[in-house]
Amino acid sequence: MGLEARSAEGEFFGTSRLADFIARHAAAGRPAPETMRQLMHALLAHQEEQLQDATVVLVEWRTGGSERVAP
Repeated sequence: MGLEARSAEGEFFGTSRLADFIARHAAAGRPAPETMRQLMHALLAHQEEQLQDATVVLVEWRTGGSERVAP
């Protein structure tokens, strides 16, 4: 998963960076598919465009109305 993606220097993408990324995109009101697309770009950039073995899962929680769940 993205948490384990490493830069050329061996730095993990990590939980903090992933949480920050998701929070920023949720606050911007971006739809889940666009957030996923942007996450893939961020992972590729972190790995200097050399995608390694990766698993990314998208889960979208819909409340059934206009209500939103706060991040």
